Amino acid sequence: MDRLKYIIPVIMLLLVWVGYLAYRRQVERNLAAAAIAESRDLLLAVINTVPVRVFWKDRNLRYLGCNAAFAHDAGMPSPDEVIGKDDFHMVWAKQAELYRADDRLVMESGTARLSYDEPQTTPSGQTIWLRTSKLALKNRRNEVVGLLGLYEDITEHKRTEVELKKSEEFKNVILNSVDAEIAVLDHNGVILTVNDPWRRFALENESVAGKPDPSVEIGANYLSVCKAVTGPESSEVNAIIEGIQSVLRRQSPRYSQEYPCHSPTQLRWFSLMVSPLGQGVNAGVVITHINITDRILAEQEKASALSRLQKIASRVPGLLYQYRLRPDGSSCFPYASEAIREIYQVRPDEVRDDASLVFTKLHPDDLGAVASSIQKSARELSPWKQEYRVKTDDGSVRWVFGNAVPERDTDGSTLWHGFITDITDRIRSAEKIATLMREQKAILNNELLGIITVRDRKIIWANTGYEKMLGYEPGELIGAATRQNYLNDEDYLAFGAAAYPVINRGEVYRTRSEYVRKDGRRIWVEVSGEILNRDNGVSLWGFNDITQRMMVESRLIQSEAKIKGVLEGAADAIFITDKEGCWQYVNSQAVNMLGYRIDELMGLSIHDVILAADLQQTRAHFAQLMSTGSLRSEFRVRCKTGKIIPVDFNGTVLPDGSVFGSCRDISERKKTEQLLQESESHLKTIIENEPECINVVNAQGLLVQMNPAGLKMIEAGSFAQVKNIPVLTIIAPEFHEAYANMHVRVLAGEALLMEFEVIGLKGERRWLETHAVPMQMQGETVQLAVTRDISTRKLMEAQVHQLAFHDALTNLPNRRLLHDRLSQVLLASKRSGCYAALMFLDLDNFKPLNDAHGHGVGDMLLIEVARRLTDCVRESDTIARYGGDEFVVMLNELAFDQATSVSQALGVAEKIRNTLSQVYQLNTSQAGRAMVEHHCTASIGLVVFVNHDISQDEILKRADQAMYRAKDAGRNSIFLFESDNHQPKAVMDSTDH
Repeated sequence: MDRLKYIIPVIMLLLVWVGYLAYRRQVERNLAAAAIAESRDLLLAVINTVPVRVFWKDRNLRYLGCNAAFAHDAGMPSPDEVIGKDDFHMVWAKQAELYRADDRLVMESGTARLSYDEPQTTPSGQTIWLRTSKLALKNRRNEVVGLLGLYEDITEHKRTEVELKKSEEFKNVILNSVDAEIAVLDHNGVILTVNDPWRRFALENESVAGKPDPSVEIGANYLSVCKAVTGPESSEVNAIIEGIQSVLRRQSPRYSQEYPCHSPTQLRWFSLMVSPLGQGVNAGVVITHINITDRILAEQEKASALSRLQKIASRVPGLLYQYRLRPDGSSCFPYASEAIREIYQVRPDEVRDDASLVFTKLHPDDLGAVASSIQKSARELSPWKQEYRVKTDDGSVRWVFGNAVPERDTDGSTLWHGFITDITDRIRSAEKIATLMREQKAILNNELLGIITVRDRKIIWANTGYEKMLGYEPGELIGAATRQNYLNDEDYLAFGAAAYPVINRGEVYRTRSEYVRKDGRRIWVEVSGEILNRDNGVSLWGFNDITQRMMVESRLIQSEAKIKGVLEGAADAIFITDKEGCWQYVNSQAVNMLGYRIDELMGLSIHDVILAADLQQTRAHFAQLMSTGSLRSEFRVRCKTGKIIPVDFNGTVLPDGSVFGSCRDISERKKTEQLLQESESHLKTIIENEPECINVVNAQGLLVQMNPAGLKMIEAGSFAQVKNIPVLTIIAPEFHEAYANMHVRVLAGEALLMEFEVIGLKGERRWLETHAVPMQMQGETVQLAVTRDISTRKLMEAQVHQLAFHDALTNLPNRRLLHDRLSQVLLASKRSGCYAALMFLDLDNFKPLNDAHGHGVGDMLLIEVARRLTDCVRESDTIARYGGDEFVVMLNELAFDQATSVSQALGVAEKIRNTLSQVYQLNTSQAGRAMVEHHCTASIGLVVFVNHDISQDEILKRADQAMYRAKDAGRNSIFLFESDNHQPKAVMDSTDH
């Protein structure tokens, strides 16, 4: 019982392990079967898709199989009808013996015949060309068991080299299914127990018939078994032993290894798995062997089939492929031969899952058409055929032709089996042929060139150009003798005697000749001819009408004579040199200038007479002339006498590369320029040191020149600060319009004087007086101005004006300015109809102040009165000191009616009276008193007037009368002069206060 409690768990574990191994074996078998089926389906799909005929025969040359295309050519409805028959049953029965002899030769020699061309006669008697490949089929023992053949109809594309796809029939794969072998080892690796498959394996590998191999029986050490099976030096056995030991020592949870274990009669592979038995340190392990021979053989067969497919694909020109379009719109190439590298420059693995990389290689102009054709083929399940362009990585373009047959998969995707071939050479050949045909047609139909073919000196064909050249109708010259084109028999015979011996030697004959048109007019033609066919004597002749050219050449000769006369009579030295500067022609003036004879100059170059100091620069200029085509420069030449002459050179490169040049002696001009330069230097010195401003303003109003005196006036440190600035930016704004008008008039030709203010760069204002005149500078009319600073004069004028029209003490207008202002007010009143008013004021109690404190204090009182009066009126009104302590206030622009105006004037008068009656605090220099307090009032006489109804004197007189009435009435009063009764009337007196 104690042993049973250990054995039962082991048995249960073994049962579970056996179940797992059975499942694992079935998975391996399924994978192997799927791989074989996939290989077979792929090969059959390719065989029925490729554009070649495929067949295979047995040793007796009977057909074992073929593709649908071969069956169609053989006249059979399907491949099944071909199986079992020989070539005598096919449509090519008459050629059967020839084909069979060729087949036997291949099978007996064992050497393949690849890509050879042979003719075949169809039942209709038509001869077609086939490109055929044949090879012997051999078994594993290298015995010939049959024949594989491929051929392609190359009648229409004989130039294109196409190798046929090869294939061989799949061999039946025999899968040996065996159960898993299981053994239990103790911790030392000794076999404790085994199952029946293990024992069967031992019997199958018996060393003595009927007895199992003792090395795998219970009690044997399994590690020794491994060494015995694979050899002690094998790296695999060392790995297996180390793996088993690592599990025995519990260093690894499990170990697995696949390895070959071949018997003398069979190749076998096994998967070894080692798992611990229990958790104890001394517990053993379970060894499991699974026969994976089926899977390994299937993988090898798949690789072999794929290799055979790749070999077939490599012999077929172009790309064999499968293309899948999924329902979601994505696509891929499940299979693509290595030719995809050449066609699209991608690897097969790069597009196995995603085909988008291929579409990036398509020419942009063809991408839409290719995509549309694929969609149409998928929608209709119709064969896909398309010619399109592919752009390579180096930028070149190649043409390809695609042909594929679609089928619908169960998942809704569409799978095409097809091929793509490079047709670039065919497309280019077709384009070249079309181009040559167009060129030939254009040449023959060229109306500017006459072409005829002649036999026995009779025209057998003439193009339109020849007919029009000689004035004949279309077809009229066919059959005519060429004699009618010549002036006389002598010319006709002379041409034949000269031309035909040349063309009969195979050479081209060329000449010029005078021909006669149908209308009798003579023309000059350029003739060239050569023999076309020596057998029938046909020759080809071309004619070019050169009548106009002959006339031009004649005129050109005459023109050259005239030009030579002109050049010889020119005042300048004129010459022609080659590219290196060697003289080819010089006129008489050049001879006279340089002092050489013509024959002496013809042996020299222009560089030989150039002064050594100028030679390097002149050579550079000559190179520039050859590059740009024209050049003008100056240099010095040394005459034969040693005299040095400066010259102005002007050169032009002629069409033939020679140089046409002229040289002019500029000695006098150089002297003049020297004098002018000295004059300009003197003028510049004068301008720079001139104390007045000299400036130039261009037509756009920009400051382009200014001397140091001017820069000082506008507070500029250098001319760079103000160069090209608008001149108005330094002129006071109130003078902009006047200055602009002056500038326009000066540019129009006037000389003007103007005064204006400028604002310097640092803000200082100055008065300037400018005298501006027009001047030409670099082909443009500009304004030249001489300007001086008149700020001091303006200040003095202002002071004189101030003294002439203002009171020196109060700075108020004096009598003269008052009369001027009164005149202006009268004129304004006449224009506007508004009333105005005038007040005469006399200070009360002024004399006692003077007497008591002196005139200085009195002057202070007058100044204060002037200030208070200014505060009482508007800025546009006038306050004047009339004399002594008398003041005049004039109000303008009152109301339109008298009453309102009187009221307004009285209001101002009352304001003045009140203001002036306030106490005055006057500073004094008297001993003991710093301030004098004084009370002073004013007597005011007022007159209101309008529209020049009375004179200035009368206005002043009436105001004066009213003022004296105010004084007489007790002072500090206002009297209004009434115009109705011509009497002053009191409106405010001292009694009112």
